[in-house]
Amino acid sequence: MLRHYGTPFPIDLLAGGTSPTATLTPGAAQSLTFSPASLSPVVKGDSWPCARGIWVKATTTYDQAASGGAAANWDELFRQFESFSTIVPKLGTIHDPTVYKGPVAKHIIEFRANGGRYGGDWARAQLVAADGDVAITLYVYLPFTNENFEAPEGFWPWVGWLANLNLQINVAASTALGAVSTGAVIKTAITFQAAIDAYVLPQPPRFIYSQWNAYQSTAATGNTSARLDNVGQAHGLAGLIEGCRIAEVLEVCSPLGLGGVSTGDLFTSFKSAELGQETATKNPDIFTLAYRNSLLGGGPRNSNGANASHDGSGNPNTLAATPNGSVGNVAQLYVPWRFSSRNQRIENCPKWGESKDGNRNIFLDRDFTTAPSAGMHLFILNEIRDLDANKRKELERDAGLTGRPWTLLGRAGLRAGQQAYQPGVYVTRPA
Repeated sequence: MLRHYGTPFPIDLLAGGTSPTATLTPGAAQSLTFSPASLSPVVKGDSWPCARGIWVKATTTYDQAASGGAAANWDELFRQFESFSTIVPKLGTIHDPTVYKGPVAKHIIEFRANGGRYGGDWARAQLVAADGDVAITLYVYLPFTNENFEAPEGFWPWVGWLANLNLQINVAASTALGAVSTGAVIKTAITFQAAIDAYVLPQPPRFIYSQWNAYQSTAATGNTSARLDNVGQAHGLAGLIEGCRIAEVLEVCSPLGLGGVSTGDLFTSFKSAELGQETATKNPDIFTLAYRNSLLGGGPRNSNGANASHDGSGNPNTLAATPNGSVGNVAQLYVPWRFSSRNQRIENCPKWGESKDGNRNIFLDRDFTTAPSAGMHLFILNEIRDLDANKRKELERDAGLTGRPWTLLGRAGLRAGQQAYQPGVYVTRPA
């Protein structure tokens, strides 16, 4: 789903306010903070730089063990990133470190927010099992955007609103990749660079949030019901209208260190009264089939004349898996109970209101061939959030947009009362 926004306008993020690069030695409590080089609020003519997301680049050396090692795929290497966090004083916590863990940030949020494709880098050559050092460079995209929607510019904040942005990166212990290959380590310090991925627009968007949140529910023998507590809370964002629209409900599975306790082949049914699925669907593969149908691409491709490989760099399956007879299989990264389709309109995402227990909880009832007996079921949700009147007035005042009308970006009009959920642009020049 490639879109053409106009002129790219990258803005470096600097460590300590001065250096474009910084290093971290893998280990507990290691963190790094980046801030923007310059975010001038001056708009020249009709050139409004707006932030689509943040690129993070990491370079280090992968040290394969002398014995006992296994070949490692590109998609396994993001375990070395403990978390990413972005806080903007004016807007709040944009990227929550409890959500943006390395594997989840890369394989779920980056992939989904970019419309079912990775942000720019794809699978690399496999790291062989033999002893040796390999220099590796990885990228993680922390999105403001959501390319599944008809007008994704509506999620892009004008860079003037990002004053005093703070990006914090935490890395895992050097042995984190031992889960991929016995004895493998990150041998050298990790060198980081980061930049805001901005584009110049002729008019600024009427900004709304595409927020990604994580929910956990305890797994127990015989327990097939998961509870997502208080969906639609602020989760660190500032100046919100209460509630949200739900664009994605993805149940995370266990491959790639994502944090789930299930594998995709275990699910045998699904229902959720809060999501309108009152009667159990006995064929949960249908959700995955619908999801794959929504992606740019499709099923397996011939890779070397004998073997088939997954399209889309392996997502939503790991690169190590070969396509088999079931779309729900042990290598599946997540089960898409709800997801946004291509060129979706925001008003077509369901609003979230009161649940059956009055606490805004969502209950997901699944059956398994074997129910997980320990650990935590992990769910990643994409929640679309709108600003309240006071916060919108504050942002408009800061950008010099007070009193300016705005027009819809979509091709069709909306029913009365729906404007709060539809991205638009302020009229900054005569029609």
